[in-house]
Amino acid sequence: MCKISDKLKFCSCDIDDIYDLEHYWIFYRYEKDQLLRIMGSMLPPMNILITTARYNNKSLLSLINDPSSFDVDLKPKAKDRLQLHFTIDSVQFLDYGFEYKDNKWVSKKYHPFGWQEKYAEDKGGKIISLESKFFV
Repeated sequence: MCKISDKLKFCSCDIDDIYDLEHYWIFYRYEKDQLLRIMGSMLPPMNILITTARYNNKSLLSLINDPSSFDVDLKPKAKDRLQLHFTIDSVQFLDYGFEYKDNKWVSKKYHPFGWQEKYAEDKGGKIISLESKFFV
């Protein structure tokens, strides 16, 4: 349960609020002169087995490092970041974070407040499954 399908596509879309989507991606551009501090509390992501998290991370890295997985050219630069958000049910979710380093995406723990400090949302969209389900 909660193994994310490796048959996903990252589509850009024109919607009012990306956070209304069930499954979405956000591309963050590094802004060295930005300093935004956010305080508050957050809902923790769903707990999953370490082996499942590793499987998901490996599958997602393979997908995002293939430019054909996106319908738009992100043109990432060093330190840019990518968030992938998956809603499991109305209160449970998984977030995966990645940073662009040495011309490829690498894993980077996602933290909703920390990522805002030096990053600006640049692009985003819907994650769709090319199969009948998101989770295997």
